[in-house]
Amino acid sequence: MRHRTDPVTFALITAVTLLIWYWAAGETRDRIDVRGSVRLQVVADASWQVRPENLLVTAEFEGSRSSLRAARTALAGLVIDVPPGANDAFALDLVDEIARHPDIRATGATVAAVDPPTAEVRVERLVRRRAEVVPMLPGIETTEPPEVRPPSVLVTLPESLANLLPEGLAVEPMLTDRRRAELEPGRAQELVGVPVRISGYDGSLEDVRFEPPLVTVEVTVQSQTAVLDVPRPVRVNLLVAPEDEELVRIDPPQLNGVRIEASSDILEQVASGEAIVLAQLHLLSREREARIRSKRIGGFVVVLPNGRLVPVQGRILETDEPRPEISLEILRRGEGD
Repeated sequence: MRHRTDPVTFALITAVTLLIWYWAAGETRDRIDVRGSVRLQVVADASWQVRPENLLVTAEFEGSRSSLRAARTALAGLVIDVPPGANDAFALDLVDEIARHPDIRATGATVAAVDPPTAEVRVERLVRRRAEVVPMLPGIETTEPPEVRPPSVLVTLPESLANLLPEGLAVEPMLTDRRRAELEPGRAQELVGVPVRISGYDGSLEDVRFEPPLVTVEVTVQSQTAVLDVPRPVRVNLLVAPEDEELVRIDPPQLNGVRIEASSDILEQVASGEAIVLAQLHLLSREREARIRSKRIGGFVVVLPNGRLVPVQGRILETDEPRPEISLEILRRGEGD
């Protein structure tokens, strides 16, 4: 006798078969390459920073299709904790860090490879210093000293940079060319939302934070600036950690034919020899470690008789270059002995 399959039973068998097939397809082992950006952070400690903060990597994952989908999502927002330590650079094992990260392990996928497998990172201590906002606008003559609000800001910066700067840290308003063009001689003006910079420092402010970051400047402009061809060679002032000074050789050590633009009283002091002009060349720790072969100066400053540094506009007459490039020879420790 021939038995007929009940339609309900047939539908149930079909559904179970499809579920088993779908589950098996999802568990099939496979490999994929996932490209993404991972973020580094120092473990729950705002007094340290890690650089670089973001790394672009390509990770090769192996696992089931479902686990690979989860791994792709997890890598996109991955945050790797780096422990605080000495102010030094070290090689971070990205294969190990990504493979044992809880978010990746939770996907069930395994890490077969990471490109690059390691990354050179630096963990630096951050320090906070109160800095006076100096009411100074380089290259602008005023009827009286500008008024700045607030009178001081809190500066957060890497300890290695703080050690290069004077103990009495000062910052100054930084006017763009557009804001300078807005100034009208003889009329009192209030400039709101003016960023600040560290006085006498022309290096990168990437790792420096100011609180508040903007100030208000009240100023009455008296006249515009004049120019002066500096009557003597301008020394290239290398800003580097004291223990590294003997490891860095620069060429040329001084610049000839420099023209600067500043207020008339500053130019008079430069012309008489009371004030000197320096070309500031700041060498970052990562640049020293990479042993770069050249770098452009950050800018020119005038050192007044009282020791105050005043940034000024400057350029080389022969080439009309505002930031000439300086050749560098960076030795490893022990090479110069």
